[in-house]
Amino acid sequence: MYEDDAEKAAELLQTLTTGRSQVATPNVEEAVNKALQEAFARQQMAQARMQQQSYENSVKEAVSWFEKEYVDIAGNAELRAIADNRTVTIMKDNPSMAPGYVIQAAAEYAREWANLNLSNGKSNARVERKKRIVSEPKPARKSAKIGEDEPAEKTPSQVIEEMRESRGQNQL
Repeated sequence: MYEDDAEKAAELLQTLTTGRSQVATPNVEEAVNKALQEAFARQQMAQARMQQQSYENSVKEAVSWFEKEYVDIAGNAELRAIADNRTVTIMKDNPSMAPGYVIQAAAEYAREWANLNLSNGKSNARVERKKRIVSEPKPARKSAKIGEDEPAEKTPSQVIEEMRESRGQNQL
């Protein structure tokens, strides 16, 4: 470049810089589209987080309400398990139902189940019979040891002597 023609050098320089400037300049339309897509994705993620947070808050409120309104079910582990299982079933059948309605429906189901299965005279007869069972006292001979003393422990020499007597090996 320094030794040749100045015009040729200027052309080469212009060709080199022009080619680089075209490559280095990003496409404005692509940059705008990319920026819009990123902004839209961030907005969607923020909305999803807000919806998730709102849903979690409504679940917490519904559980708190359940524990206040349905103390009989919330306090009984078995009835609470029935309500929890029913909640899962309702959520599978109606995934868009609000948590408050799901929990209320499950609690009502558990209460109805308890009324039918726990307070009905026919199905509760077995439980009533079990309650009336009176445990019998232990026989006096087996449990009382009045005046009976256990024999004192024998020494090893006494045990050996008894073994000899039982075999007929008495020494004189």
